[in-house]
Amino acid sequence: MKQVQMFIFPGTFHAGGHASKLSRKQNIHCFSRLPREGGTGLRILWMDELKPDQILLSRSAARLRLFGSAALPPSVTLHFGAWNKQVSAGFSDHLPDLAIGLSRRIKAELSIPDTLPYDVHLDGTDLRIGPVIAFLISRHPLTPQMLDGFRGYFGRYDEIRGLIYLCALSGIRPETETIEGYYYDPQAEGGKSPWVPGIFPYPDVVYRRIWVFRDKRFDDLLARTKRKIFNPYYMNKREVWESLRAHPELRQHLPHTRPLDHKRTLKTMLDAHGAVYLKPVKGSMASGIMKLQKNRKGYLLASRQKPEASFRNE
Repeated sequence: MKQVQMFIFPGTFHAGGHASKLSRKQNIHCFSRLPREGGTGLRILWMDELKPDQILLSRSAARLRLFGSAALPPSVTLHFGAWNKQVSAGFSDHLPDLAIGLSRRIKAELSIPDTLPYDVHLDGTDLRIGPVIAFLISRHPLTPQMLDGFRGYFGRYDEIRGLIYLCALSGIRPETETIEGYYYDPQAEGGKSPWVPGIFPYPDVVYRRIWVFRDKRFDDLLARTKRKIFNPYYMNKREVWESLRAHPELRQHLPHTRPLDHKRTLKTMLDAHGAVYLKPVKGSMASGIMKLQKNRKGYLLASRQKPEASFRNE
């Protein structure tokens, strides 16, 4: 019998939830959080009058103690992902609340979306805008179908306060430390596609969703980001479950799970729970998941790929 993971979900099964989230403290620089009232993050404002080595922040940034108790130095290193530039910094009474003014000439150098809110963090003379997170989802150029398959990740994009872009292995450009990809614009209207192409800097952290074997582009990305990668080792479902189970604080939240190595195991689980979910050890995006449920006539088997099928207990 093909080995699968068997998960038991009491009550209604909710597909599409994410078992793991990026940890700001562990994977990327710690970004300060703006108070909820009065805005949802810092906004980019492109200014023709600024030189590439100048930035301005609105007075509200100082009023809200955006940088904690630290004062903004007159000269800082501005960071956006792996991109950085030495700039002179100051405040302006003429900028909108919670805005940072950047030279429009920077916009020609790389893509910094101005429709998204950002967190900021001041560490000495380093001023970081972000976070910048890259989802590596394919080896080859991305298609609209690939992009739409990840739309569910952006349902609460306003809470991220940073940039997430989707990219392929083929889009990595080590010579410029940039990546060709797409970001999701939550403000897209009038039937316009929310996926906006761009050339983005290497990120603060990489979320790997594909297998990668001995690729120089990927190795360069790992080195430049100091191996800040989510999913550094691509575990199968059983390895994930065993890793979580090793932590007492997590163990109590895990469903009753057993490897399907014999039909007796399946019968025992069905007798105990009435319905079970069968999950392939390998795979993602809910592919291959089936629900098996006992009923009066026998069993009911259902999956996303196939219609419901009933069969008797023999």
